[in-house]
Amino acid sequence: MFASREKVVAMLTQLGSRLDAQGIHGEIYIVGGTAMLLGYNRLTVTEDIDAVFSPVEEIEQIVADMHRADPSLPADWLNSKVLPLLPRIADSRSWEALEITGLSVSVASPEFLLAMKARASRGRRDFDDVAVLADVLKITDINQVWKICEEVWGFDVFTPESRELIVQYLATRGIQ
Repeated sequence: MFASREKVVAMLTQLGSRLDAQGIHGEIYIVGGTAMLLGYNRLTVTEDIDAVFSPVEEIEQIVADMHRADPSLPADWLNSKVLPLLPRIADSRSWEALEITGLSVSVASPEFLLAMKARASRGRRDFDDVAVLADVLKITDINQVWKICEEVWGFDVFTPESRELIVQYLATRGIQ
């Protein structure tokens, strides 16, 4: 669905315009693949925009209206399904990636994304994202990864198997 930064920006701009037409200024905090695309120049394809947003009801209504106007757009192109999977502490280093009329768009900090992608460990794409974020954070030692993950999650969330997969993958990137 979203294969380019331009497509994401176009959809969010349309959302912002519709909010603005109603006299509303919305806020969106984006995580996942779209955050990698918008905030960290990661060329990736993502099916939807995982985010937390407000005002919830108004944004959900506009998202539904946009889907009805363009059925090729998934009904949940912007959704908050990720909410139960987010860390329980505030992301104090999130940053504003876009200021659009009617909408402020922030992305998760590299620390939060690294911790979330490492915990998910769903395959090559998550590992590649962890490596990109390790570069952004100038990580040179695997213990720095575990320290960030513990700071974000508050405890060790990794199985021995997932920990070993991350260690092996990052070792191929020079992080040991």
